[in-house]
Amino acid sequence: MKATSLVSAVALALLVSNVASAADSLPKKGNLSGVFGWHYAAGKNIEIEKDHIIWGGVAAGPFVGDGGQDLLHGAAASCTFSGEFKKDAVTHSGGDCVVVDADGDKVVLNWKCTRCPNGDLVITHGTGKYTGIKGSGSYEENIAGPFDSDSGWSVWKLNWERP
Repeated sequence: MKATSLVSAVALALLVSNVASAADSLPKKGNLSGVFGWHYAAGKNIEIEKDHIIWGGVAAGPFVGDGGQDLLHGAAASCTFSGEFKKDAVTHSGGDCVVVDADGDKVVLNWKCTRCPNGDLVITHGTGKYTGIKGSGSYEENIAGPFDSDSGWSVWKLNWERP
């Protein structure tokens, strides 16, 4: 029983030191710049009346950091989206993203289309080595193929900091 408790305590100590070590290797602040390549397989448009729809769904794909070294380079991103289109104009569009790195640590962002198809990104929080992270910036959305395609990419540019 004592040996099992000792092994458990050592394993927990190693786990905590590895998480702390990963967080300590990150700078306290920096820039994030790269491309989120997205595809949405789950989305739906709901017609309210002629020339008036709302939509929503989930898009997912990789985040590729500029230069291959940026924070979150090679991470998997999943973003919710919802919005409204009325009489040839987007009235609102936005959602949230969860970006998961190779270690399983996450960064959560909120996005809002303010100058559609471009808009603002805000880092709201993170887990693991990203605990306490905050930041903000912008994105530029691009559609791949015809306008009604279900694929594209968004260029992300943010400044971030953590405690």
